[in-house]
Amino acid sequence: MIHIIYEKARHTDELVNQLFSYTKLENSDYVLQKTKQDLCAILRNIVADQYTEFESHSMELIIDIPETPIDIMVDKIEIRRAIQNLIVNTY
Repeated sequence: MIHIIYEKARHTDELVNQLFSYTKLENSDYVLQKTKQDLCAILRNIVADQYTEFESHSMELIIDIPETPIDIMVDKIEIRRAIQNLIVNTY
């Protein structure tokens, strides 16, 4: 029972954070903080963070992320949020 409450609270927190992000992104004063980032490392971290969620949904992962860095200029927080949103939508 506590696990269910925890998961619902975590999901609610994610929804509130997404709403805040959408509001922030629509503000014309908001500026993305772009820095050089390794997309492969970001993807590996996100997949590792979400791995138990995939397992809990009985989803088998086939991961093919290159070892060679793929550097991009991006706002690390916003790209993580976008990729996590795509992953959560797969559940």
